[in-house]
Amino acid sequence: MWSEIYRQADDDQIRKSALEHLQALQAQEDLQQLNGLLRRFFQTAGRAAASLQELVDAGYLQAIPHDPSGEPYRLARDGSAGLSPNSRVDLRLLQ
Repeated sequence: MWSEIYRQADDDQIRKSALEHLQALQAQEDLQQLNGLLRRFFQTAGRAAASLQELVDAGYLQAIPHDPSGEPYRLARDGSAGLSPNSRVDLRLLQ
C-alpha cells in the first residue's frame, strides 16, 4: 500500500510520509530477522551475543547491517536488535 502511495502521489508531503512508512516497515522486517539470528546464536553458542559483530564473526552476517536511514543496527540493553539513537527511522509510525 505505501509503495503504491509513494509511486502515485503528486504531493511531496504525502510522498515523504509514504517513504517514512516504507522505511519503518523495512527496519521492522530487518529487526525481526536480526532477532531471529540472535536467537539462533544463543541456541548454538549457549549464550547471548554481546554485539552484532559476534554474529558477523560467527558467520551469521556478512557485515553489520544498516537501517534505511544509513545507521547501523545495534543491540539494545535487553539483548535484542534495535535502532541506533541516531536513526531517523520512526517505528512509532507502525503502531
